[in-house]
Amino acid sequence: MELVKVDIRNYLSNFINQKVYFVPNPGNAGDAFIAYSTFYLFDELGINYEVIQSESISLTDETIFFSGGGNLVEGKYDHLYNKIKKYLDNNKCILLPHTIFGYQDLIRETNNNLTIFCREKVSYELCMLNGANKDNLYLSDDMAFYFPDSELSEFRIKGSGRAYCIRTDGESSKQIYIKDSNRDISYSWNGELWSNFLLSKYVTFSLASYLCQFDEIETDRLHIAI
Repeated sequence: MELVKVDIRNYLSNFINQKVYFVPNPGNAGDAFIAYSTFYLFDELGINYEVIQSESISLTDETIFFSGGGNLVEGKYDHLYNKIKKYLDNNKCILLPHTIFGYQDLIRETNNNLTIFCREKVSYELCMLNGANKDNLYLSDDMAFYFPDSELSEFRIKGSGRAYCIRTDGESSKQIYIKDSNRDISYSWNGELWSNFLLSKYVTFSLASYLCQFDEIETDRLHIAI
């Protein structure tokens, strides 16, 4: 299977000087990192965006970006699915790099108004098996990888010891022993919070300020590792 990997920065450059809308994901501090990375990239490129903060907003013939993340998993989460379905008939909808499982009815909308970016090969292949139009399906890195290193330069200090940041929420594998010293720091924030630019920024910085204290970090959370 041919995988079409693209650079989100290059793709988003097509929307400079256009008005677009953005729907963040709810979730933990890792989702704050994703949201802040997206806000930062929009601003860097000079994209004129408006965050959709209310369920009551009605849009027609607009371009709507939906946040990257891991929210499109059938049987576990339906928040993003419902949001996309709400706007899909009358707008161009673009899903930023995501982990995707199931939702075949939505995946097939890539034949119409939906463009999907997957953040890993497994999701891409599942989308193809579920009937995605390969012309509107792409592979790209998680949005956090587009965040500039320079923004976190103040946290580049020499720490000591080991941090244990094993997840303890509903996505825990239950296969890793949880030490008494474990701090699931990503779960220190959780909810429908990341439409707030400053909150997403400073929660991202709070993660960095915690992690930089340590020389080693043991984690099964993607955005702690990033």
